[in-house]
Amino acid sequence: GAVYDMAGKREQAETELLAGLQAFRGMPEGKTEEIASSLHNLAALALDAGDRALAKERFEESLALRESFFGKSHPSVAQSCLGLGALARRNNELPLARSYYQRAEAIYRQVFGEDYAALGAVHNNLAIVFMSEKDYAHAVEQHERALAIRSAQYGVDHPLVAQSYSGLGNALLALGRVDEALQYHEKSVALRRKAYPPEHPSIAIGLHGLAGALSGEGEFQKAIDTRGEAIAIVLKAGADAADVAEMEFAQARDLWQLPGEKGRSQALDLARSAQAGYESAGESSAAELAEVAAWLTSHSKV
Repeated sequence: GAVYDMAGKREQAETELLAGLQAFRGMPEGKTEEIASSLHNLAALALDAGDRALAKERFEESLALRESFFGKSHPSVAQSCLGLGALARRNNELPLARSYYQRAEAIYRQVFGEDYAALGAVHNNLAIVFMSEKDYAHAVEQHERALAIRSAQYGVDHPLVAQSYSGLGNALLALGRVDEALQYHEKSVALRRKAYPPEHPSIAIGLHGLAGALSGEGEFQKAIDTRGEAIAIVLKAGADAADVAEMEFAQARDLWQLPGEKGRSQALDLARSAQAGYESAGESSAAELAEVAAWLTSHSKV
């Protein structure tokens, strides 16, 4: 199942995992972890497909099996907590997501120690939750912890280090520490360009962050040029509509800052495109859609 999922063949992965789950359930004993692992992987597929109710059911069953079989402090329990944390974050249940991530963190620290590689991802996820809660100081702290672990475990040129650079840049920008944010985003883009081919979506993520920092410094044309490259990459790659819409709306706001009517006309066109993108993304982008709609209403009258 995992091989098919990596290849993007979700239906084949699900079919194989379900067959394996049925086979494990039919065995007399000793297959508790195999059943729990199958349920966890099926839950992850359901979450990726947008079926959150099914994902919740499978994650929770997997967690219950692991707790009963291994106890509440086993690393496999931490894996289940990470899955449930991701689900809660998708549902915007931020305190619940934070509690699951913090439980996973505690288990990994207890079993493996402070520098365990997987803790980098846990700290990164906690930082994302804190960002959503607008607790930017704690987000910086979590990103710094993730960066330290990833640099030590994977080396300073690893793409996960670039991810932490971007996260730190975003959190620092939210705190108004623009110069520091710009430095981290520049590091992120340089590392991503080194690690990936020129049109890889990861480079677009780095460029989008850098554009935000440039905008924060009032360098709107530089921000527009930088984000323009990012938008071209994600459009060519066929990225998710919501991801494209996020970049387009940011570009629209920066274009609005330029002198002259041409920039404002382009800004409105891009904001309408972002609006359409968020509409196609569905309920998960309802808050972003409302923000774009409000912006269009206020700026169309100018």
